[in-house]
Amino acid sequence: MTTKINIDKAALLRASNHGLNFYSFVMPQLKMLKEGEVCENTYNPFYPDKNPSFSIYFSPKMGRWMFKDYGGAPDGREYSGDVFDFAGLYYEMAGLKLTFGQRLFKIAEDLGIDPQTVKSKARSYAGNIAVGFRKLNAKDHAREVGFNLLSDEYSGCIADAHSYFSHYGISEDVLLRYNVKAVKRYLYIDKDGVLQSRNCSDALVIAYEDVYGAKIYQPSPKKFWYIGKKSPDYIFGFNQLLARNRRSGYDQQETLIITGGEKDVLTLTSLGFDAVCFNSETAGIPKLATDVLFHWYKRIIVMYDNDPTGLASTIKVVKRLKADFNVAGFKWGSNLKEAGGKDVSDYIRLKLDIDLLREQIACCEGEGDTEDQPTLIDGSEVPDMKVPAEAYTPHIPEEVYRDLPEFFKRLCDQFPDRTDKDILLLSALAVVSSFFPRVYGEHARDKVGSNIYLFVSGPSAAGKGVMAWSRRLGNKIQAYLAQKFITEMANYEAELAAYRSDGNPDTPKPLKPQQQTMFIPANCSVSKIIQFLGANQNFGVIMETEADTLAAAFKNDWGNFSDVLRKAFHHETVSLARKTNDEFIEIERPHLSVVLSGTFNQVGNLLDSVENGLFSRFLFYEFRSSQQWKNMYIQQDGSSELADLFDEAGSQILNWWERYYDGEDCIVRLQQQQIDRLNQYFAQKLEYFISEHGDPIGANIKRAALSCYRITIILTVVRHVVSGQQLPEALSVEDADFNSALGIVDTLNYHLQKTYSRLENSSKSSKLKAQPRALYDALPEEFSRQEYNGIAEKLKIKYKTAERYLEVLFREKLLERYEQGEYRKL
Repeated sequence: MTTKINIDKAALLRASNHGLNFYSFVMPQLKMLKEGEVCENTYNPFYPDKNPSFSIYFSPKMGRWMFKDYGGAPDGREYSGDVFDFAGLYYEMAGLKLTFGQRLFKIAEDLGIDPQTVKSKARSYAGNIAVGFRKLNAKDHAREVGFNLLSDEYSGCIADAHSYFSHYGISEDVLLRYNVKAVKRYLYIDKDGVLQSRNCSDALVIAYEDVYGAKIYQPSPKKFWYIGKKSPDYIFGFNQLLARNRRSGYDQQETLIITGGEKDVLTLTSLGFDAVCFNSETAGIPKLATDVLFHWYKRIIVMYDNDPTGLASTIKVVKRLKADFNVAGFKWGSNLKEAGGKDVSDYIRLKLDIDLLREQIACCEGEGDTEDQPTLIDGSEVPDMKVPAEAYTPHIPEEVYRDLPEFFKRLCDQFPDRTDKDILLLSALAVVSSFFPRVYGEHARDKVGSNIYLFVSGPSAAGKGVMAWSRRLGNKIQAYLAQKFITEMANYEAELAAYRSDGNPDTPKPLKPQQQTMFIPANCSVSKIIQFLGANQNFGVIMETEADTLAAAFKNDWGNFSDVLRKAFHHETVSLARKTNDEFIEIERPHLSVVLSGTFNQVGNLLDSVENGLFSRFLFYEFRSSQQWKNMYIQQDGSSELADLFDEAGSQILNWWERYYDGEDCIVRLQQQQIDRLNQYFAQKLEYFISEHGDPIGANIKRAALSCYRITIILTVVRHVVSGQQLPEALSVEDADFNSALGIVDTLNYHLQKTYSRLENSSKSSKLKAQPRALYDALPEEFSRQEYNGIAEKLKIKYKTAERYLEVLFREKLLERYEQGEYRKL
């Protein structure tokens, strides 16, 4: 097949409802669940599918409709991508081998789109460009200014940008005013002064253009970089406000909003507000802002992201400015986070109440209904000292604790501290996850148990010991199994003595009992781990309050059972063959839970890389401690001693164990609307996390979805058995338990980002040479330039060498400067 017309991909997307029309052309049965966002799951058209798990959804970041098969194809193929990938599969199945250009032409032909209306209008950049009264060749202009975006050769530079930004309420007029456009190619001068050309045609790339430089943004995967000359006082939106103020005679305006990023500035501008952003939320405040910009306004509102970093940065900016300016911090309500967003752009994209947003901004301005006024961030929420963003631990929502089954609720109520309460709940769920070996769920057309892998990390002596209370929940089973073994051994020895005295060769020799144990020690060999699982009939919990115990075992050939843990997470068969005695042990469908705690460094000691398959199997909870003294002698009025309460809970669990261990299987099933919510939530999270952190984190999100289902199984079963009822053949998940599980995992996804970034940066620092690595490791989380020089001097590093190392750490993105002379590890 040949084509004479080159089709413009962006134009074809606009003409086909961002690709949705082609999906409907192939699958006329498509139904929209939520207008403009997602279709009802259907059958995969590329193989005989028996399960409607083929998802078609709109991606605001990509600006087109995407597809993903969550059912697991029988050929093991990953069916996912955008509409052009979908068309490639469709035409391939029809026996057509098309180039990408031919594929675009064929899509237009099948949809009845006139190719002339979507043809490419690309032109050469060899022409002249007017600069003042001169005309410069594009290359000469790039050499003089430092860059050239070559907009003239790309007819869709504004339209394609608008197709992306329109989902955030941003108009073409605003994009034109702020010099925002999509780019396919640009020229730039590299660090050696050589003219280079970069082609961006394989992805959507946005440029925020200024006179002497441009900030380049790629939405997916998410990246930022600069071309041209980067301003030391980067304030996006300043020039537009300056031009307006010149026209108005510099009359003082009402309100300026400082927000987190360029897209948020454009969204707020489209809503009618004056807004600017700096290089990042954690960047220092430019001198141009405090000396000039802020004086143009009666009040300033800081509206950063609804996450721990955003909150910490808001507090810092408010505290920095409140002595000189009328400033308040905007505190987001719960509706944004519940909808899956974190900033004002997400607020508009998710179609939340704009009138409510305007009322909340008016309250920050001191207007509006006092009763509806939100709690403002005034800088008094934390002590007057430098506080790193990581100090704010995202906690599990209160509504989760409100809706827990009474068994867990009673235990969690004993811990008033939010972090202690979270650690207790998470570790209790992980320990209990191995107590119901006869309970299953249905996932990817297979049975899955409720077993969870959890890693809690924090500073030394900062409260991880709360996990010891969760261990007590299994102590009664542990003691029961130990006593059972003593009894069995006594019977065995009596039977063995009788066998020996009998002397009859036809009498079978009694079998020596194997010792079962609920808690499997981490510092044992591979063979011992497998033997324990075999003796236990596949169940068990590895629980260590010092993760280095497991890390130390992994460093030995005899103790490196990482592959056993990876397989056990998915109940894959593990086996052991020993040459010494021709022994062969095979464990089918092991049900193993893992509960670990340790310092931040211990995470890296055990899991050396984000691409380590074991890393993606864990749920992570990372917390910081304010190092405040806690009263260790507090008692809850009218309650039992804590030890008695947990021993009582352990006895209750032992009773469940004895009743259900040898019982019939029980399947716990999600309701259809819960499945739809789960798929939609994790599809959005997968796209967002990959755009933020890259492909490797995708495995964590996919397995977090499985862990979320497992938590619903635990909550559902405990809610049922606590009433004394027998487990039926099947249980349906209640909405309260599903919502609780989703709330827990949503919180842990915030923690995952912290742990992921920390481990990724640790991997980067490990590539440094010995001396700069030693310097980096010796630096605290935040430090001044004076502290840096002092640490370098202690390590006997010369001043000039330390200066060079600082540049290296910045280049490797291991450090950032958040204020003049103040630095932070990334």
